[in-house]
Amino acid sequence: MEQGLSSAPDEVPVTSSPINPTPSRAWAAVAIVLIALAAAIDWLLVDKGVAFPVYYLVPVIGLSWFMGWRPALAAGLLCAAVGLLMEPVFGRPPAPGLTFYLGRISTFAGALILARVLSIVRMMIRYYSLGEYLRSRLVPIRIGPRLVSIPTREADIQTRDFELKPGDIPLLIRPGSAFGSGSHPTTQMCLMLLEAHLEPGQVVFDFGSGSGILSIAAAKLGARAVLAADIAAEAEETIRENIGLNQVGEIVHFRRGSWPVFLDPATSEAAESHHDRGQQDHLASSLARAQADLLLANILTYIIIEALEEGLLRCVVPGGKLILSGIRTDQWDPIRAALEKAELSVIGRREMGEWLGLDVSSPA
Repeated sequence: MEQGLSSAPDEVPVTSSPINPTPSRAWAAVAIVLIALAAAIDWLLVDKGVAFPVYYLVPVIGLSWFMGWRPALAAGLLCAAVGLLMEPVFGRPPAPGLTFYLGRISTFAGALILARVLSIVRMMIRYYSLGEYLRSRLVPIRIGPRLVSIPTREADIQTRDFELKPGDIPLLIRPGSAFGSGSHPTTQMCLMLLEAHLEPGQVVFDFGSGSGILSIAAAKLGARAVLAADIAAEAEETIRENIGLNQVGEIVHFRRGSWPVFLDPATSEAAESHHDRGQQDHLASSLARAQADLLLANILTYIIIEALEEGLLRCVVPGGKLILSGIRTDQWDPIRAALEKAELSVIGRREMGEWLGLDVSSPA
C-alpha cells in the first residue's frame, strides 16, 4: 500500500463509526432495567385499567436514540407482549374490554413509529454535527483497482504527501458541509460498481450528486457526458469547485433540481454564465435523446422509491444500468419491492457494514 493511502477493499467490515456507534452492553443493561421498571409500574396499576401505558415509551424511545432502531423494535415488541398480557393474567375480573386493548395497541404502535423517526433524526444530527471532525480526519483512500479519492482543503493540492501508482485515477474532492469525499461505505460501493460497469463513451446521470465525486469519477473513467443533479443549494458551489479541481468541466455539468431536470438538459438558468452555457450546449448535443446509459443514485431509500414511482426510468435507455446506494440493509425489502414493481432486475448486490450497493438493470 502506498504511503498516505488507505485501502478500501470490495467488502469492508464496517462495524462502528462516530455517526453510527456500536450499541454497548451498558446501554443494553440500562434498557433491561427500564423495561423491568415499566413492567413493575404496570403490575402495580394492574387493576386500574390503564389503556394508554405511556411509561412503556421510555425504554423504547431511549433505545431508539442511544442504540438504534433494531434494539428499539425488539424492546417495543417485548413491551407490547408484557403490556397486553399483564391485565388478563394478573388482574381481577372482569376481563378488560375492547377499549383497553385498542388503547394499548395504539400506544405500542405509536411508540415504534416514534422510535423509528427518532433513530433517523439522531443519525442525521450526528452526521451534521460531526461533519467538521470527520472532514479534518480525511486521508486519501484507494477505492477499487484504480480510483483514489483525495480529499483536499489546501489551496495547493500538489503539496499533499501521497504517491500514486501508474494508471491510478485521482479524484480531487473538497468536501462541503453535507457532502463527502469517498470515505462513506455507500460512496465506495458506488465507485467500485461504476468502475466495473461504465463503458467509455456512455452518458451518465448522477441523481443526488452531493460533492460530485461520482460524476467526476465517471468523467475520468471515460463517460462522454455526465449530468449531475442535486436539490441542495450548497451542492452547487461544492460540485462546481470540484469539477474545476479535476478539470472535467467539458464533460460534467451540474443542474440544481431533482431527477426531472435530466429530461430537459438544454434549458439554461438565467443566472448561468456564458461559459456554463457553452458547457450546457455541449451536454445538450450529447444528450439529444434525453436518456442515460447509466444512472447513479446514492441517496436515501425513500427518495429512490418515490423517484421510481414518479417515472425515474424515463431517464434511462432500455436495457440501461442503475447503480443504487444509500440503502440500509434493513431497507432491503421495500427497495426490492419497488424495483420489482418497476420491472428492474438486481444483477449484483454488495454490502459494507449496514449499507447496500445495488447493480440494477432496466428492461430492454
